[in-house]
Amino acid sequence: MPGRKKPTSRVLTCIIILICLISGLLLSQSSASYAPLNPEVLPDIIIAEETQEGSLPQDYRKEQVTPSPTEEPSEEEIKEQESREETAYSPEAELGTWVASGSDWTFLVKEKPVTGWFTDTDMHRYYLDKDGIMQTGWLTYDGEKYYLNEDGIMQTGTVEIQGKSYTFSEDGILQKETRTTPAPTASEEDETDSDSASAPVSSPSQLKKASKGAQIALTFDDGPGMYTERLLNVLEAYDAKATFFLVGTNIQSYPETVRRMKELGCEFGNHTNSHVDLTTLSTQEIQEQLNDMEEILRDTVGESPSLIRPPFGAINDTVEEAAGSPFILWSLDAAKEENPDIATILETIYSQAEDGDIIHLHDIHESTVAAAEIFIPELVDKGYELVTVSELAEAKGIKLQVGNTYDSMKK
Repeated sequence: MPGRKKPTSRVLTCIIILICLISGLLLSQSSASYAPLNPEVLPDIIIAEETQEGSLPQDYRKEQVTPSPTEEPSEEEIKEQESREETAYSPEAELGTWVASGSDWTFLVKEKPVTGWFTDTDMHRYYLDKDGIMQTGWLTYDGEKYYLNEDGIMQTGTVEIQGKSYTFSEDGILQKETRTTPAPTASEEDETDSDSASAPVSSPSQLKKASKGAQIALTFDDGPGMYTERLLNVLEAYDAKATFFLVGTNIQSYPETVRRMKELGCEFGNHTNSHVDLTTLSTQEIQEQLNDMEEILRDTVGESPSLIRPPFGAINDTVEEAAGSPFILWSLDAAKEENPDIATILETIYSQAEDGDIIHLHDIHESTVAAAEIFIPELVDKGYELVTVSELAEAKGIKLQVGNTYDSMKK
């Protein structure tokens, strides 16, 4: 009849039922026979032991593959790099050239002088002042002491200078100084004992007690030098001033020391540019000596010297006519010898110093500076005010005039 479904084959139905039964049986056996897998035959990364929250399994961390970190440089490599940076020459070194002008040397790059610290391609280190002039001798920079030899090269290691051994760091900073004078022989020791017995006995008790308003002018020639900073230390500590008769070439070696003199209120005097006997020179040569020193001082501290002290105290008519400032000598000479010992200096001052004196000394000698560290406190303790020459003259009512010579301000 139309629309009647054909009967389903009974054989096909039975086969389908049988397949379903067999599949169900196999699935049941598979679930019932499940057992944990052997961890030894599986990758470690799927093995997880019980761990605290937020931590990773130990085995996982061991086997986890991570990118290799960038290797940090070793201490030796760091030191080597720092050494290369410290010893590298200045960038200007390959761009310029050394130029001499008389005894002065400058390093020019495109016709402009290099200033400050400079390392050349030969790896030697130099210091060039604000005008680009290469410095020699002792240099004070940022409170540290350096020594530049006659070629301007900064010294390092152990160096002997004027009979003493000095040790400098790799950066050129002075570490210590040691006397290199050989130990005296037995006969020399006996001779020293004999000299000591005859040496003058100095005691502050010899020093006259100052009257009210008593003043003394300490004056120091030939500097600045390697011991001048020590002298400035004691002047500053006791609120004292002094007058420094400076040599032009030495100003160039110790510009920072001269600037400190100005800061402490000290006075500047002209002691020529190269410490020559002015009486042996022509008028033009005298003026050159005085003018050259004046120019160096003005370039260093912005002021000119107000006084003149001719080397050796030597004055003649030619010198008087050529000068443009008052001449200052002294009333008390504590520097009669070229390099007097401490006891002699102390005995001279303790036994003779009085109000109105102009005392003659040298700050280039260690013995003089060592003596000053002793007698300056004693003078102040006795009531003396230590002032500049010009201050002393003003206090005593004396007007300093060009061409005149003054050796005392005593009334």
